[in-house]
Amino acid sequence: MWIGFDFDGTLVDWPDGTEGRSYGPDHPHMVVLLKELVSAGLECRIFTARAADPVHLEIVKKWLEERGVGHLAVTDRKDFELRAIIDDLAITVIEDKVLTAPDAVNLILNRLGLKLEKELKGKSMPN
Repeated sequence: MWIGFDFDGTLVDWPDGTEGRSYGPDHPHMVVLLKELVSAGLECRIFTARAADPVHLEIVKKWLEERGVGHLAVTDRKDFELRAIIDDLAITVIEDKVLTAPDAVNLILNRLGLKLEKELKGKSMPN
């Protein structure tokens, strides 16, 4: 079982006009979430289109190394072991409800039997 983290727009800001040769500033809360899930023993992978290009893949790997999680796999593929994707472009639908990102993360962690030290705050959106 693994959880995928998108790179651009999720772990870092989208780069402006660089065609992916760089990336924007970190999103600190998402980096902390990634590290907390890894520390809790969950397998996390970076799930990004950058994995399809060797130059972009190296950029992501270097970023991971600089943040102490260089051992994480980087992929652009889903498989049947994938349990959740944390992504800025995704719309979360669980049990016929659209959820905000914090609610979705809390629900998924709850289903996996995990709990963060500090619960994420958010409100569900009506359908």
